[in-house]
Amino acid sequence: NFKALYTAIGKAIDQALGTYAYEPMLEKIKHLGPAQQKIVSLIELFNIGIIIFDEIQLIDFDSQKEASFESLMTISNQTKVAMAVIGTEDGYQKMFTKLRTSRRLGRTIPASVYCQNKKYINFLLNKLCQYQLINKPNNKDNTLLFLFSLINHAFYHHTIGKGY
Repeated sequence: NFKALYTAIGKAIDQALGTYAYEPMLEKIKHLGPAQQKIVSLIELFNIGIIIFDEIQLIDFDSQKEASFESLMTISNQTKVAMAVIGTEDGYQKMFTKLRTSRRLGRTIPASVYCQNKKYINFLLNKLCQYQLINKPNNKDNTLLFLFSLINHAFYHHTIGKGY
């Protein structure tokens, strides 16, 4: 729903500025074309450098209509704003089915790479434990590291569909 997407961008601008002006302004715009142009003007007005889209797999990559990935690329082309996308392997595969969309996308950063580095996971756990109610984690037998790895692998396996 691109109407909701554009309204959410207005809300994000409001949150950044501590106002309540742009979300209702975009809610009032009935058609996607004028809403898109308002987004373009807001990006230029506030010098927005990047827009991060989550759940990219829900966007239509096959169409060239106003409610598709192409419309996001139009915004990027007009404003030169960077766009970062977050989503599942499904979304990733959809993005690269057509040359016109794949050539516009930059480097892919796999979210699971850090899982393979046990030393880094241990570092993360130590940092996380600093925010707990204990002073130092009791991890002499690496139980915490092992459990964290299991949880992380299970999450990765069930959300992306690939196992280790």
